[in-house]
Amino acid sequence: MRISVPRQSFLAGLQLAAAVAPQKTTIATIKNLKLTASSDGETPRVAIEATDLEVGLCYQVPVDEVGEAGELILPPQRLIGILRESDDEVVSLNSDGAISSLDLSSGRYKMIGIEAQDFPSGPCYEDLEGFVLAGADLRSLIRKSAYASSQDAARYALTGVLLEFQKSRLCAVATDGKRLAFADTKVVTGLKGMVSAIVPTKALALVDRLLALDDDQEVGIVVGESQILFRTPSAVITSRLIEGKFPEYKKVVPKGATHKAIVSVAEFVHSLRLVMPMTESGRRSVRMALNGPTLTLFTHSKEIGEATVSFPVEYHGAEVNSTCNPEYLMDALCSVSSEIVSVELRPYPGALVIRDGRNYAVIMPQEDME
Repeated sequence: MRISVPRQSFLAGLQLAAAVAPQKTTIATIKNLKLTASSDGETPRVAIEATDLEVGLCYQVPVDEVGEAGELILPPQRLIGILRESDDEVVSLNSDGAISSLDLSSGRYKMIGIEAQDFPSGPCYEDLEGFVLAGADLRSLIRKSAYASSQDAARYALTGVLLEFQKSRLCAVATDGKRLAFADTKVVTGLKGMVSAIVPTKALALVDRLLALDDDQEVGIVVGESQILFRTPSAVITSRLIEGKFPEYKKVVPKGATHKAIVSVAEFVHSLRLVMPMTESGRRSVRMALNGPTLTLFTHSKEIGEATVSFPVEYHGAEVNSTCNPEYLMDALCSVSSEIVSVELRPYPGALVIRDGRNYAVIMPQEDME
């Protein structure tokens, strides 16, 4: 293999793929990245592949020249480290079997990889129906939902995000049992029926990183029996689906809203940041009190002290209090795209709901502090 490739785009592709390749594994091959140079078609390119056997990535980088097609397998970190420090606009990479050389203006590097064989191949999706949506919409959907997924491996079904595809809409739901996030968006081309799948958060985080490079593109999604595929003009991401039953999330969402305030997101976030230093790590708790045109945040700890912060809101109902984890509030507020949200408070044990258009977050309450 012999290629000349723009350094910045090559580096971005390597960094994206390195996030997939596991370093703690007994399978030596998948600790590395597979590079395949090809001059087929109109644009010569190098494909960068990575997998942890659960999530896979194939990212295409256009190259200036493919002197010789071929493939090699290399550990990513040393190559990334060298390219990150280089100022060259274009670099040259050559290989002869498992030995590769990287030529820069400042010097030459020889790296030992492994023979390009036995690298796992991805599943086939050619006969499956899919749908398409805007990359910016998919990225927004992920950011408004995935933060609420569980980190508890014992609750396996909750460690992913439920994606439900129906006609012209795609919705995403995540919960860890203490909070729930729901977001939905329109799709460009839809499905005839309804499909649902629980997707690992690692796969969605990878899609988010991919779209961070360029979200001004459409994304095709295909759902198989046990796998899901995300396709853009430059990349294909595949992932195994999570088996298990996702909770009936619609039953968790409270009905009716007698205590609803219209709140500035910036004011709410600022006020939370003022009181959170006075909460105890590991058992953070903030009481919210709606009273007239004011929302008051209060926290108290025998070991630390207490704090009270108030800010103006639009509210015309009776006085109501609710206590919950401020970190959950912060996660929900930082995920919204609007400047204004509605906040629904309910006395214990009623849940708090933050709504941003069709999207919402449900936060289960804590017992009121003494």
